[in-house]
Amino acid sequence: MNLEDRIESFYQTRSNQIRRKPFLKVDNSGSYTYLIAPTSGGIASFTNRIRKPDLKRRILVKALQAMRTAPEALKYVPGVKLVNIGVAADEPFEFGIASSRLLTILAPEAGWVSKLGWESDERIRRELNIRQRLPDSLNTPDLIDTNEEFPYFVTQYIEGDSVVNPIENWGYILNALNQLKSWYEMDEIAWIQTRSAIDELETELGELRSDEVIKSALQQLKASVLPEQLAYGTVHGDLHGQNLLVADETVYILDWESTKQEYLLYDFIYPFLRYYKKIMEAIYSSN
Repeated sequence: MNLEDRIESFYQTRSNQIRRKPFLKVDNSGSYTYLIAPTSGGIASFTNRIRKPDLKRRILVKALQAMRTAPEALKYVPGVKLVNIGVAADEPFEFGIASSRLLTILAPEAGWVSKLGWESDERIRRELNIRQRLPDSLNTPDLIDTNEEFPYFVTQYIEGDSVVNPIENWGYILNALNQLKSWYEMDEIAWIQTRSAIDELETELGELRSDEVIKSALQQLKASVLPEQLAYGTVHGDLHGQNLLVADETVYILDWESTKQEYLLYDFIYPFLRYYKKIMEAIYSSN
């Protein structure tokens, strides 16, 4: 089943009033495929998704903006084609993004966002099960509809901004970490001797320990003033700026599919590692 059929099948499970509507399918042979309603809202959702686009994408964005009143002309733009998808007449989506893992579609006017799994995909079911047991003290978009058989789940749409820079916006990161305390405490927390944790890290690194950068990092780690013990439990696993949504100074934590057993420190470090990686990728791509 292709992307368009999967979305149409989702709508058919929720509504009897299906109408085929045109969408722009953007596939630049990258990790993601985009579906965009040929409206100002759909195009705005796409352009907002792309931060610091390269020249090729900037040209694409300009073409989308210029031709939104005549979407049929966009079939002549490389990487774009016009497709028709059956959607509910009263709540069509504006923007969709698909990867090999899942599909996410946004319907701001209808007030919802949906995550759809591919057939026989257990990851959406796993995230849904996690979402259903989150403590009330955590800020997450409300669940509106769920279907484990399909599988999919629908949450409320919240208009807000992601956290671009975790250093400048440290307050939002700290807010999320404070919220996560109740999540950590839901399961048993083990306390591991820090020395044992470092020994385990060296074992896992194996031959990589001979790399000069890693060797230096391990030396600095051992020379640092560290707590005697480290907490080990269930972490969010993918806490970074794009998975935080800030609306009216309320911080919402998104995307719970990557939870795992790890040192709780992982959630503190990961937003900065992810941000540093993006900076380095931008530097390398500009050279």
